[in-house]
Amino acid sequence: MLGQYYSSIGDWRKAIAAFESAYTSDSNSNAAANQLMNLYLRRRDYPRAVRYARRMFIIQHEVQTAGQL
Repeated sequence: MLGQYYSSIGDWRKAIAAFESAYTSDSNSNAAANQLMNLYLRRRDYPRAVRYARRMFIIQHEVQTAGQL
């Protein structure tokens, strides 16, 4: 994933842009939400980090609920 590459070289701006693009394509992507949460935590942008943490919680809850059907 392009976002992982940019993250590995410390280019947080490009990493965030790449993961935001992936998240926009699939808002049920727990991996993209997790990466965005971690990147925003590194930048100390706590409101955005919390946004993606909440989204991860919702995604996990939906997956668990679907598994019980």
